[in-house]
Amino acid sequence: MAIGNAGSLRRAAAELHLTQPAVTTQLRRIERHLGGALFLRGAEGVQPTHLGALVPQQAKQVLGQLTELEQTARREAASVPVRVAGIPAQQYALLVETEVGLAELAAESWVMPHPDDSGMNEFFAAACRAAGFEQRITDFTTESHVAFALTASGRVICPLYPIGANRDGLVTLPLAGNPLFRRIVLAWRAGWAEAAMVDELCARIGKGYRELVAGAPVHAGWWARGGAGFALPGSE
Repeated sequence: MAIGNAGSLRRAAAELHLTQPAVTTQLRRIERHLGGALFLRGAEGVQPTHLGALVPQQAKQVLGQLTELEQTARREAASVPVRVAGIPAQQYALLVETEVGLAELAAESWVMPHPDDSGMNEFFAAACRAAGFEQRITDFTTESHVAFALTASGRVICPLYPIGANRDGLVTLPLAGNPLFRRIVLAWRAGWAEAAMVDELCARIGKGYRELVAGAPVHAGWWARGGAGFALPGSE
């Protein structure tokens, strides 16, 4: 590619910090290996043949694939699996409490709901940006079963609200450091006749929420490890 970009063997040799004979020898070796000439030599320099124009295009694709492979290999090498062994029983799932940092997901592709007035997508993107990367969204859907199917295929990952049933083919992990959260606000009109019931309503909502937490293993584990203090600051 250096010869094609430079337009002559002499200029390519200078850019590569090699002698012109060394570049010529290497070019001939490559041409013999590929079975055809890559350049036509003339007084004005070199011009690529049809093969010479095709090879750099293919080489760029290969280099891109090699770069992606290298990044994937480094991520896999940095991720040391933890194996827990024992007699099969549901209780062994309670031994593993894994969290993942948002920054560790920088190279992943995401499926997200379509943007709306809630601002959730913008908030998520801002959290990713604060973690040092731009979120790469490849799919949008408002149908949860579509998002789960895409995630189970290994193409993407998706954000989930913590309360919910286990989903076949998916692993749910909490994000370390609580970078994403929602504030739940109960509002009512001034002068509402039933305003005296607000405390009772809040207590009922809180009780129901705790019951949902208890039924969601991932959320329950996070709650027990200090999540309650984050979700209910000053109350527990």
